Formats: sequence, C-alpha cells, structure tokens
Amino acid sequence: MKIIHKELDRGILKLRVDNADDLWHLSHIIENGDLLFGKTYRKEMKKSDKIRSEKLERVPVNLEIKVEKIEFSKEVMRLRVTGVITEGEEAGSYHTFNIEENSILTLTKNWKKHQLDRIDRAIKDTLTPKVLIVCIEEGDADFGLITQ
Repeated sequence: MKIIHKELDRGILKLRVDNADDLWHLSHIIENGDLLFGKTYRKEMKKSDKIRSEKLERVPVNLEIKVEKIEFSKEVMRLRVTGVITEGEEAGSYHTFNIEENSILTLTKNWKKHQLDRIDRAIKDTLTPKVLIVCIEEGDADFGLITQ
C-alpha cells in the first residue's frame, strides 16, 4: 500500500492498493459511514435507454459514495464496497466499487489511531522481501509465496 496524499486534519487519505494483503487491511479499515472516492465504471443511462433491455456500455466515472457495505473476497482477490452516491447527477443512487490491486482510492473518515497504525504496517509489509517456497517430491513441485 502506498499513501499518495494525506490531509489528516480533514480526515482525507488517498491510497494505492499494491497487493492482495492491502485489500484485506482495507476491509478492516473501511467502515459504514466513511466516504470513498475513486475511479469506477458505471452503466451510461440515457432517458431513452430506460425502456430498452439492451446491454449498456460501462463508462469510467469518478464517484464518491457513503459506505454501507464492505465485502472481501479472497477467492477473486477483490474488495467490494457499496454505498449511496453523494455527488454528481446520480446522487442518491447506489453504487459498488470493486477495489483490486493497483486501485487508487480516497477515504474520508474520522481516523482512529489503530487504523492509521494498520496502514503504516501495510506500507512496511509491502517493502518487506517476499519468500518463495518450493517443495519437490517424485516429479511433483509445489510453490508457495509467503508475503505476511
């Protein structure tokens, strides 16, 4: 994890997710009521599209949501954060961010010391060398990577 911008007096922290462990840390940091801002994809709807059942194109948009639900899926290494859009022409609608490796997001919240400590720990762990383990037996080989 990397901090891109920090304004703790206003409760703002802009982060880049570097690996799957960062997603796990974020799942324990993000809380209901937090504001999450970032680039996401949303189906572009026009008034004429509402009556059609065609597949709509997803376009990149910058949105801010007020968090209501957080789900971490280790199977697909993704963090899903759902909430109500707080800014823009679709304010009041629901949206879900799919946060993955290399995502950049801005969190605005009342930061607690243990949450900031967890972010510091995640940053240090990102810099820690990884260990590759190889087990070989009778023509089979298994590989494992120890990260944290």
